[in-house]
Amino acid sequence: MTVSTPGTKVGLILPMTEHDDGGMRPYREVRELARHGEAVGLDSLWVCDHMLFRHPDSPTRGTWEAATFAAAVCEATSQAQVGTLVMCTAFRNPVLLAKTAVTLDEISDGRLVLGLGAGWHAPEMTALGLPTEELVSRFEESATVTLALLRDGHVDFRGRYFTVPDCELRPSGPRPGQIPVLIGGEGPRLMRVAARLADGWNTAWHQDTSRLDERLETFASQCRRAGRDTAAIDTTVGLDVTRELPDDTRSTENLLRVLAGLRRRGVRHVVCDLKPLTLDTVAWLADTVASDRKNAVKEDA
Repeated sequence: MTVSTPGTKVGLILPMTEHDDGGMRPYREVRELARHGEAVGLDSLWVCDHMLFRHPDSPTRGTWEAATFAAAVCEATSQAQVGTLVMCTAFRNPVLLAKTAVTLDEISDGRLVLGLGAGWHAPEMTALGLPTEELVSRFEESATVTLALLRDGHVDFRGRYFTVPDCELRPSGPRPGQIPVLIGGEGPRLMRVAARLADGWNTAWHQDTSRLDERLETFASQCRRAGRDTAAIDTTVGLDVTRELPDDTRSTENLLRVLAGLRRRGVRHVVCDLKPLTLDTVAWLADTVASDRKNAVKEDA
């Protein structure tokens, strides 16, 4: 079962990060949430990619490793897409990243959405001994190599940061050349790279549509510069969703209003960061999305 109509998908980002007190959801609970989300009809399940969060006013917090976690979610489910929002290219060799992607696509039987990003959290980069300068330039080269391997199975690349001579991607997985790749980011240079290379673009995190129009227009202008139609690129939005109380109709009304606004702006995939995240709130999310789809049918009639 799915809650979406053609052209619209709604998914859930899964919990992978420590709380401020050091507590963490055990994987068995996350697996249950993922399976429940799929069962009630959500279209996709997503993992984030960080090594740690370090801020001066709070304790250091860690996360599970994204590719390993995604592989487990792929195995635990059978229908929902499994995506990365987003895989940080700064952490990984671009050839290994392509190999990871086709392996995840094999495990999931062709359900992977590969989200890529440049990285942004400087303390994380420093702790890992990684450079914090020229992240977007490095990202552009890395993404070029990874996408060439995923789409063509071969790359011969010599750049400023990466040299990959005569490399082949074998085996090619269940969808040679067809794994969808989105790029996440809101800076003009990242948008430009997404407009040139990607199948999708993600902007996150939003509580409503108030900041969205400016970003959509900026991305549309980058698509025009790249000679691509924005309709050919899936726009995805990361959405903060809060369920205040079990009987609070305001949460439902607010989410319906936001979903309608996203739908009318042509957003094709909404990834929800749901709080609190329980089996009941996941079911509420699916029910609310189903109501929005019914409203969309009425509007189109």
